[in-house]
Amino acid sequence: MLQNYNGRFRLALNASASPDTASNRFVRQYGGSGIHHVALRTSAMRDTSAALQQAGTPVLPIPGNYYRDLAARFDLPAQTLQWMQEHHILFDQDSDGDFHQLYTQPGRQAFFFELVQREGYQGLGAPNAFVRVTAQQRLEAAISSRHQDKGESQA
Repeated sequence: MLQNYNGRFRLALNASASPDTASNRFVRQYGGSGIHHVALRTSAMRDTSAALQQAGTPVLPIPGNYYRDLAARFDLPAQTLQWMQEHHILFDQDSDGDFHQLYTQPGRQAFFFELVQREGYQGLGAPNAFVRVTAQQRLEAAISSRHQDKGESQA
């Protein structure tokens, strides 16, 4: 990770050797490397998620069992957990603070946005990466299935 002296700007460069990761499928499908997603900072995740919802921006659906796991891992108020589940917000915490993440659904070119609210937190939300990838794979499979049901090709 690259970051400036105060951590306000952070640039994470990720790569994987596995041919089955979403990022490597992206590279194969679109003929080379490129930007897979961009993370943008927000200081008000509640307002941001409400604005996205109002604008009709599809967000990545996160499975309910993730929030049951959060309840077991962190001492979060029930209302907060309910709000996070309703708005598909991911969460992590370290000794420096809290971290909230929200992902848009990938578009036609598999590109998506990650919105983050960092309250002292120093990490990148790595414990949530598997949840995000799994949710994206489920969404991709559901979309593919709908296209097959309609007799559409996946070109």
